[in-house]
Amino acid sequence: MLLPTKTLSPARSLIGLGAVVLKLLDEAKPVSRIWEEFQAVQRMAPNAPTVTFARFVLALDLLYALDVVRLEHNRILKNRR
Repeated sequence: MLLPTKTLSPARSLIGLGAVVLKLLDEAKPVSRIWEEFQAVQRMAPNAPTVTFARFVLALDLLYALDVVRLEHNRILKNRR
């Protein structure tokens, strides 16, 4: 579920979903705006899997656990590295 496997494509793995989320974080954004932009990207991609909000949140949780993003003033933003 975290990483792609033989039966789980990168587009459905949490690390793959997290990569898409990171591309959207060019500035601090609330979760609702990231979700809307994420859905727009998914609609544009041919054969993109359906991603539920729960899986989207799990991808955000993974990014937070890996210390890639942080929450500041109710907005998600990338950590400076």
